[in-house]
Amino acid sequence: MGKLQAARSVGLDDIISTAFADDGSLLGPTLKGHLAMQALLVELIQVREPGDGAWNLNFPGQTQKAVDLGLMPTHLKLALDRFNKFRNAFAHVFGHAVPVEDVHALARELEGYGVDFSDSVGNRPLHDAVSDYDGDLGILQEMLWCLCFEVAHALMEAGGRDVFSA
Repeated sequence: MGKLQAARSVGLDDIISTAFADDGSLLGPTLKGHLAMQALLVELIQVREPGDGAWNLNFPGQTQKAVDLGLMPTHLKLALDRFNKFRNAFAHVFGHAVPVEDVHALARELEGYGVDFSDSVGNRPLHDAVSDYDGDLGILQEMLWCLCFEVAHALMEAGGRDVFSA
């Protein structure tokens, strides 16, 4: 197989507008958001180790590699790995459904790992979070945005592409 690479360089706004679009369920945004995080993570690793090696690792292997290379902090690895576990349930359990309480609890857990949410969605009362973010999908989209932002920021800090102004 030839060298794996993105078809084109995209900015964070481009990723957000296509990856987290509302398809009426959590499945699509969860899977697409995870793919966006993984693409940014691979690009981050390639700052220090060019080539296809990062693509040959599973997601937890990629997060560990990024930490080992000093490209991102451990707390971000823990948050990304936790989201990966959430995503795996959708990817491997047909018809997986998640109550809004669990989506909110995940946001709270991610905040506990140090993910910076603009409005502290996980630490708001459930009713307020559901109301302010228009339900579970809105809470999920906020999580995806913040996780991608954290990885994109690490990419920029490592000397990689500035995804914010692409």
